[in-house]
Amino acid sequence: MIHTRNIFNLLLICVLAISSVLTACKKDDEEVPTFSDEEQQAYDHVLNLQDDVSSQLDSWFLIMDSLDAIELARQEFVNDPAVSTAIISSQGISVQYANGMRGALFLNPEDGESFGESSNTSTNNSQISNNNGLKSLVNKRQMLTLNPHYYERAGWTNYIINNQVINLPRVDIQGLNGRNDVCTLDIYADLTDYGIIQFYSHGYAWPKKDSIIDVYMLTGETVSNSTSAKYREDLNNGNVMIVESHGHNKYFISKNFIENHNDFSQDTVLIYGGFCYSFLGNWPDIVESCAQGTYFGFDWSVFTSRNAEWSVDLIDKLSDTSINRPFETQDWMTNTDLEKSYWDDIDERTVHILYSGDPSLKLWDKKIELIPLSEDGAPILVNGLPNVAYPFKCKVISPFTDLEYVWDIGDGSEPFTTTDNEVEATWTQSGIYELTVTVNNRSTGEKIGKETLTAVIGSITPTWNSVAFKLSALKAVIKCVYQPEGTTVYNDWSVDWIYDSDGDGLKPGVYQNGTFTSSWNMTDDNGWTRVGSITLHFDEQANKIVDGTIHAELSNPSGPDPDDYEFIDISINEINASNWTATDGYFSLNFNDFCNTNHITDVYHEQFHKQGSVVTNTYTLESYSCDDTSPHFHITLKTE
Repeated sequence: MIHTRNIFNLLLICVLAISSVLTACKKDDEEVPTFSDEEQQAYDHVLNLQDDVSSQLDSWFLIMDSLDAIELARQEFVNDPAVSTAIISSQGISVQYANGMRGALFLNPEDGESFGESSNTSTNNSQISNNNGLKSLVNKRQMLTLNPHYYERAGWTNYIINNQVINLPRVDIQGLNGRNDVCTLDIYADLTDYGIIQFYSHGYAWPKKDSIIDVYMLTGETVSNSTSAKYREDLNNGNVMIVESHGHNKYFISKNFIENHNDFSQDTVLIYGGFCYSFLGNWPDIVESCAQGTYFGFDWSVFTSRNAEWSVDLIDKLSDTSINRPFETQDWMTNTDLEKSYWDDIDERTVHILYSGDPSLKLWDKKIELIPLSEDGAPILVNGLPNVAYPFKCKVISPFTDLEYVWDIGDGSEPFTTTDNEVEATWTQSGIYELTVTVNNRSTGEKIGKETLTAVIGSITPTWNSVAFKLSALKAVIKCVYQPEGTTVYNDWSVDWIYDSDGDGLKPGVYQNGTFTSSWNMTDDNGWTRVGSITLHFDEQANKIVDGTIHAELSNPSGPDPDDYEFIDISINEINASNWTATDGYFSLNFNDFCNTNHITDVYHEQFHKQGSVVTNTYTLESYSCDDTSPHFHITLKTE
C-alpha cells in the first residue's frame, strides 16, 4: 500500500566550524611539539626582525619616497647576519634566512583591490543558473571553500557562497566554508574529506614574479609558537613562509605543504587555486597527488573580481543538471560565454585561467537513490512492523525534470505511479520484500533507471537475513536471502550476472545440500570477457556460511592491450551473524539489527588491477561482531 505526501525541504549550506571533530585532536599522552633552544632563538629572531622592519617602513613611508623607503627596509634585512638574501618584488620584500626559513613583507596583493578594502559586490543573478573503480566523477560529495581574507573581500566571498547555495544541491554536494582565522594550518593539513576544494586567498610570488621559484598562499592563522613548533620542518624547508601583513606575521603555505599533509591518492578531486600566480611554480603538479583530479589556477596576478566570476561560473556550469550530459572540465574551458582571459592594463599582458589534469572531470552523472526517511531507517536498516506506513524518498540526478515514479513494494500488489518523489509504503504481512522504484521521463516515456531496496517486515530466522558480494570491476553479484519466520525456509540463493544498468542477464546458481555454486562465462559487445565461479558452504542450523571461494577475471584479448586484465581470488573462512558487502572497490562488514546497531567497519580498499608479470598480495582482515564472534576474510589478489 502506497500513499504520496508533500514535504518541503530546506537546502542549507554549512559554515565550517572549527572543533575537535574537524581538526586533528591531540591525545593526552601525545608529546607537544617544541623547538630546541637554538631553533627557538632563530625563530624568535625572524619574528622580531620582520616586526621591527615593518614598523620602521611604516615610518619611512611618511617622510620619503615609497621606493626609497622599501630599499631602506631591504637594507635593514641584508645587514642582519641571520639573513641570506632580501629581494624587492612587486608584492613586497622576499627574505631568505640562513636557517632555511623564508619570510616576506607583503605590501601589495596585486588582485585589483586595495589591502583592507571590503567590497560590497552584490550577487550578479545573470551569473547564477536557476536550473537545476575511480573515474572522472568527483567521489566525495563535500566542497570546502577556504577564504582567509574575508575581512577584505567579503562581498566577493558572499557572491561565491551564494552561488554554491543555489547550485551544489543540484548535484547532491554539501558546501562548507571557512573564513578568516578559521583557515589555520591544521585545516589546510586536513582536506582529504572533500571532493571539491576552493582556495580564495592572496598569493605571493617568491622571490619575485619575474623569477618565480615558489608561489605561496595566505592562510588565516597568525603566527604562534605552538603552531610553528608543530610545523617546524615545513618552516625550515620552505613549505611554510612567515609573512608580515597588516601588522601581523601570518603563515603562507606552498603546494608542497598541501601535498605532504593530505592523501588524495584514492580520490577524484577538483581543486580551484583562487589566488595570484596560482598556476605558476609547481602548483599545477598538485593533481599528481590525486588518483584523478583537475586543478585550476592563474598564470599571473589576477583581479579578485575575475577570480570570483570564474569560480562562480565553473560551479554553475559543472552542476547544471538541466542539460543532456554533464559539463566537464574541457567543456567549461571552451564552450561557455565567459572568456577565460583578460588584458591587464597595469602589467600590460593577458592573464589566463588554466587547468591541469583530467579534461573530463565532472560533478554528476545520471543517478537514482532510494532513501528510507524513518528516524531509525526502518524497514531497511532495521526491521519494520506490519501495517505501519514507512516513508521513502527517491533522489534523482538527471537532465530531465518532468519525471514519473513507478513504485513496486514487492508484495504482489499492483505497482503505483506518481509524479511525487516521496511515498509511504505499508506491508501487511511479515516477510522480506523488494521495494523498487523505476524512474521515467514523462515527456518521452524513456526509462531513466531504477533502484531497489530490501525491506524486512517482522522477525526473521536466522538472526542475519542476507549476504551479498559485489566485485564492481568484474560485475559479479551473489545475493543470498532467507525467508521470514513462520514460512517455509527454502533458502532461495541466486547469483545475478549484471552487464547493464538495468540488471538484465541474470545467471542463476544452484543450492543443494548446504552448498551454493554458480559460474559464468560471458562476452559483451565490446569484446570484454568475464569468467568466474562462486562456491559457498552453509551451516543452516548454525546460521552461518562456513567457508567459500570466489574467482573472477576480466579480459579483452582482442582489445588494444590484450595482456591487460583483472584477476581476483577470494577465500572466505567464515561469516557468522553478519552482512558482508563490497561496493565500488570497498569491502565492509555491516552488523545486522540483532546487535541493535548499524555500525559499518571498512576493512579493505584497493583497485584490483595488475599488469605484466605475476604479482601476489595476501591480506588477512578481521572484524568483530557484537556477540564476540570474529569473522575472518582471507583475500588474495594476483595476476598471471
